[in-house]
Amino acid sequence: MTAANHQTCRSWHQTPSLLVLIFVALALCLYCLPTRSNPAMENCNTIVESLRSSQNWGRQALVGSLEYGPLQTLFLLLCRSLGGIIGLSAGKLYSAICQSFIIVSLLLWQKNHGRRGRGLIGAALLLAGAFFFPPLRELLSCTAASPAWLNAALFCALYYQFSQWHQEQELRWLVLCATSLALLMLCGSCGILLALGTIPVLLREISFTLNDKEKFSGLPTILLMPAGYALLLYFVWNWLVMDDAIFFLRDYWSRASSLPLAALLHLPPSSWRLGLLFLLLAALATLLSFERTCKSPARLLLPLALLLPLHFHFTQIMQVYSGGLPAYLLAVLLALLLVLNSSDYRLRQRPLQFLLSLALLYCALPIRVSTCFQSASDAPPRTELTTYIDQFWPDSRIMLYGLPLALAYPDLQEYRFQARLDYQESDFLTQARDEQLHLLVPPPEGKYYPARKSVLADIHAHGRPWLLLEKQWPGGWQLWRCVIPPEGESKLDALR
Repeated sequence: MTAANHQTCRSWHQTPSLLVLIFVALALCLYCLPTRSNPAMENCNTIVESLRSSQNWGRQALVGSLEYGPLQTLFLLLCRSLGGIIGLSAGKLYSAICQSFIIVSLLLWQKNHGRRGRGLIGAALLLAGAFFFPPLRELLSCTAASPAWLNAALFCALYYQFSQWHQEQELRWLVLCATSLALLMLCGSCGILLALGTIPVLLREISFTLNDKEKFSGLPTILLMPAGYALLLYFVWNWLVMDDAIFFLRDYWSRASSLPLAALLHLPPSSWRLGLLFLLLAALATLLSFERTCKSPARLLLPLALLLPLHFHFTQIMQVYSGGLPAYLLAVLLALLLVLNSSDYRLRQRPLQFLLSLALLYCALPIRVSTCFQSASDAPPRTELTTYIDQFWPDSRIMLYGLPLALAYPDLQEYRFQARLDYQESDFLTQARDEQLHLLVPPPEGKYYPARKSVLADIHAHGRPWLLLEKQWPGGWQLWRCVIPPEGESKLDALR
């Protein structure tokens, strides 16, 4: 790249047109894209409300859960404060900021790295279709209010920054890449998978581009240090909040290890179109990675094309939120942009790319939100629980253990329900000596706690000597009462 072109590129960034573009994209995302209630955003908002109420389980969920990353929760907390000022819901503002950031990044990438005319027109058509074409609007509405849009925005930033480095080979772009990787590490299991899968590709492409061991020697440290520090923060935060540095890993692994092998090999018949979409994107990204003009950015899409389908299938079986669909939709859009900007006119390559692109759009349009989030089992209504307990124990509180159960019965005042992520039997017995307690145990189906090798599964099957089963619902839900009387309330004390 010549010095004159480099200066022109920098001067364009310093003009007010970039700010105008950002505000226009934000306005379009706020008022043109449809917004649909998403269970994942509702759950993340419940964690935010718990943090605002200074509840202990909210702090535990912030650091001890890989389902909703700490950065996603904190960013939603910030949007909650900003949305209250300007009169917008936190979820809509959250998604609009991420989506507008993606749009601006794609337009910047198209201006600096795309082919003039053909690629710009194609990008404009894709973006216009996202706002005005009904099937694409319906597809975006399935994930419009999702905390996973932050994963897609950070990966889009990483994609643009690496493309800039590949063109200019300036160290500042690698520093920004390292920052994006570190932020991805704080976005839960999906963000960690994206970061860990992208790092080897980045290092390989940097080494191949420089072709100089002396120049490459210090660059892995620059990329790995921030990501390693972000991963270390998980251990420090869990040690401070949960008193267990590896709680987030053990909690996630205990669910995964309880899955039978047959469940991993089972594919629901309704997911054939989604599986075909995964295969088509992997084929298109692999085909583009061998092209002369776009092989380096196309190889950056391979971790998304190969790892996100496995993560999606694995989390669906675990019945936890995947968080990978917005990033996967971004990968589809980036692959289509690469096809539009490719300058390789070989007769065998171009028709195949075109057909794969059409097949991608055909498979992506019918995706609905039901394929992206597992519905909860039939839990007893909270009014039924409290009404039953109030007949005999009006002062009793119901203890809830595990993040899914805490999200199912939020209680900001903790008047009738108190939640924790970890079950500590000694703490439960200590609290039972101060107040009357009940314990709600869901069925061992794997959604609320590991189906095997867990304390709650053992309680559901065998109980405890100091627990009395008061009620059991047809779905397998159990309500236990602790028979240890609080101090000063036992009638035997007067006889003694």
